[in-house]
Amino acid sequence: MERTENTITLIIKVKKTDEAKKTVERLMLDESIISIMSENDELIKNAASEKITNVYRNNSNFKQEALSLLMRKLNFLPSHSGFHYFLTAVEYKVSCPMQELGITKYIYPYVAKVHSSTPARVERCMRKAIDHAWNCNGDVLFQELTSCNLGKKPTNSQFISLIAEYIIEHRSEFYY
Repeated sequence: MERTENTITLIIKVKKTDEAKKTVERLMLDESIISIMSENDELIKNAASEKITNVYRNNSNFKQEALSLLMRKLNFLPSHSGFHYFLTAVEYKVSCPMQELGITKYIYPYVAKVHSSTPARVERCMRKAIDHAWNCNGDVLFQELTSCNLGKKPTNSQFISLIAEYIIEHRSEFYY
């Protein structure tokens, strides 16, 4: 018999009292709590006990317009929601290059939060954006850019990782 888990998102605002502090400490120790975010959008607890900070605080000197231009060169259209979701996802990935960020656990929820969307919609729109770019000669351009011959359309995770690697290698083009 297959066991399924339901996830419930609960937002709680607590007063700055000793009792509230103890409550938060209990939640931090509770294994059924997957993640806790602070008021400044910093993930302070997750199942892997890692800390992931908000990309917009870390990359204030990141040239998002350079990433936007790169995406347009790969035949991604700014009129697609996936275009904007990829901008946020790649910037997030670049902000934590040494950290292995699971796409469904961290990236989709983060992008959804930034864009007031849902992780499922983020995933779908990104996939559709890749489909469109790939059908408009984006595959050739992507291979030239990344020197990576995938042989097929990349997954959202592969695309984000390869573009993030490109940005890290060409740092001077993407940072002030």
